[in-house]
Amino acid sequence: MKMPVALLLVALAFGGGYFFGESRGRTAGAAVGERLDKIETQLAELAKRPAAPAQQARAERPSLPPAEALKIISVAGAPVRGKADAPITIVEYGDFQCPFCKKSRPTLKKILDEYPQQVRIYYKHFPLSFHREAMNAHRASLAAGEQGKFWEMHDLIFDSPAGLSPEAMRKHAQELGLDLAKFDADYKSDAVLAKITADQEEGKKALVRGTPAFFVNGKMISGAQPFEAFKKEIDAQLAAKKG
Repeated sequence: MKMPVALLLVALAFGGGYFFGESRGRTAGAAVGERLDKIETQLAELAKRPAAPAQQARAERPSLPPAEALKIISVAGAPVRGKADAPITIVEYGDFQCPFCKKSRPTLKKILDEYPQQVRIYYKHFPLSFHREAMNAHRASLAAGEQGKFWEMHDLIFDSPAGLSPEAMRKHAQELGLDLAKFDADYKSDAVLAKITADQEEGKKALVRGTPAFFVNGKMISGAQPFEAFKKEIDAQLAAKKG
């Protein structure tokens, strides 16, 4: 039986298109395969490279010369840990909701343990605008400070997983045995807010742009740097004072 010419032409066209498309598909598939191989190779090479320190970007932020920073930063009335006449003063601008600030607590403790006679650490308030509950904690710490319990509240805030709600802050105050009526009044007071705002404005003038930011006798160390970064600066300054 003979196939009509028109039907034969359609069959040939379909068959030719199928084999041509299949050929193109194989070619495209091969090209895609080659690209994937190249990507995998590049990823493997990147994986071999040493990771950049998490705080490198913070450490490279612009800073003032120590002498200029010291003209701006005032520690009068700020809470302090360490020996009053220690030759090395570290000033921290911190945010109670900042995970990097929390990460730096063990480092600061180690500094005071290693340098009990040489270092004192002051705390300044620098709640960041995008940390919506930070202000609750900063208000609470200052309100507790009005009853001589700033550092106790500071430690409870960082150690507690309960969050930073006003209710959580009041529970901390109760746990510390504070006069709750006075705590509530100080927590809401304009005077407490003014102290926080003053620290923020001071920090901005000292070129603080993120937290934590530390000043070691005016020399900025930005971010949750390891103990070794502080040790290097502290030892250098102590050696300079001896010289």
